[in-house]
Amino acid sequence: MNISKLLWFLFLICLRNVCYAEDCVSLVPGAAQKVISDFHDWRVVKLTDLPLDDQKLWEPSHDGRCPGIAAGKFTGGEKLSYAVALIRDQPSGRILEQLIILAPEGDSFRRAVLIKPTNVVSPFVVWKVPPGKYKGVDQGKTVQIVHDSFVYEKLEAYATQYYYDGGRLHSIVTAN
Repeated sequence: MNISKLLWFLFLICLRNVCYAEDCVSLVPGAAQKVISDFHDWRVVKLTDLPLDDQKLWEPSHDGRCPGIAAGKFTGGEKLSYAVALIRDQPSGRILEQLIILAPEGDSFRRAVLIKPTNVVSPFVVWKVPPGKYKGVDQGKTVQIVHDSFVYEKLEAYATQYYYDGGRLHSIVTAN
């Protein structure tokens, strides 16, 4: 491969990653974007925040989706809710991460912090799961989930599936 082709290839990869980062926040409506922007100095997890091996795991199974935002009808209504993984770099080189939920409330969104800021070595990802029957690895618990749900996962390590039932948020550990 000659140098100009290599530079062009690298440019396209960088351009895709920059666009990907912008697309993450643009996936949510303006009212939800405003709530996210209230978390000063925090940003939505994007593909380039993940270690290279996690990027390689994420891309084939979550084609084009942002690893920091999951959108679904989590609460059972007609409007979309959002699970958002936010990170902030620390001077130590570590990362603080938190998980927030944005649930529709009229023309706005009610926010709740599901996972308080926690030190992580590399970011967790969040993704939507359709309704269905799911079995947890904790105590072999099986649940029938009637709405969309979402998984908060450290790829190849640990995953928790969150779902609403009876207006309350529940969870099962699906990988450890």
